[in-house]
Amino acid sequence: MTRAGARPRLLFTAAVLAPLALLGCSGDDPASGNGAGGAGTASATSGTGAATGATTGATSSAATGAGPCGGPIASGECAPDVNKCLGAASRCLAPEAACDTEPRLLRISDLTLGEPASLTGTVGLLIADAARPDLPDCHLKGQGTFSWLLQLDSTKSTLKLGTAPAEDTPDSGYCFETTSVDVAGTPVTVVPVIVSATVGASGAVQAEEIDSHTVVIDLGGSYLPLPLRAVQLVNTVVSPDGACIGEFNAANLLADNLCLPSDQVPSFLPGGTVQAYISLEEADALVIESLGKSLCALLTGSDDGGNPGRCARTGGVIDAQGDWCAQSNNGASATCHDAVHFMATFAANAVPPRGDCQ
Repeated sequence: MTRAGARPRLLFTAAVLAPLALLGCSGDDPASGNGAGGAGTASATSGTGAATGATTGATSSAATGAGPCGGPIASGECAPDVNKCLGAASRCLAPEAACDTEPRLLRISDLTLGEPASLTGTVGLLIADAARPDLPDCHLKGQGTFSWLLQLDSTKSTLKLGTAPAEDTPDSGYCFETTSVDVAGTPVTVVPVIVSATVGASGAVQAEEIDSHTVVIDLGGSYLPLPLRAVQLVNTVVSPDGACIGEFNAANLLADNLCLPSDQVPSFLPGGTVQAYISLEEADALVIESLGKSLCALLTGSDDGGNPGRCARTGGVIDAQGDWCAQSNNGASATCHDAVHFMATFAANAVPPRGDCQ
């Protein structure tokens, strides 16, 4: 498994990867709460939805007098020390340097999978850990290997969505990547997508639907590809200075729990939702090497017993039925059940771009 141009790094230990290799596909407890394209592709063109809403410009906190980047953080025993955490003054832990550039570049720092059920247990916890930055001084103890970026440009009225290399860190800064990832022998193209988008006076984001957006989640040496189709941002609100979506949960995290999240108390209060669907046919072409089965087998909870295990078929048609219909992009029916619905809530904070971003 390789990502083109990736620099060498340490892999997860066997103890960390073991839960992923042993997990069932549908029996885990939740961690929290027209047709698909070919496997391994991602569209860089706009979707078909209409963008609406009044556009507002994102200006720096210095210009608006709104205080620190992202506004003030809530008080609480787990509010980070301003002498140790660069983003300690921000409600979403955005460092001040991240507000020195236009347009803002935001990174999803907290991602909670809600659907499908197969991604809400052990897999969901690993995904959340991969997205969470490794910033102990800010009470964030994650791997930081999965950087999902978004950029709202008020001048162009666009949203750019994509991922950064796993090697990008808060110290180095982040850039959108265009690359090919070898996922168990299948090349998967990863590119950012750009669609029309506006931000209303209340900060509500209105963005076009994205036809196709494939992300490859780097779990520290094990890749989990998600070919998302008909991607939409819903119930997503950005702060007045464009630096925050959601906020760090300083008021409710507990020092007695080392300021770490729990099932009842998350690290961040989400400020957005992403929803999409995954085609079972497309998912069956992508193998998760650490599990020895296809993404389709993971999503449906059953496989054909092969090596690797794939979704069982009768007459070439996948036996398992999803909860979604790709053709109508709606809930499954008696005659169309070829996909599963994807939904996740998220929080994001502004991050500085890497110096060599194109």
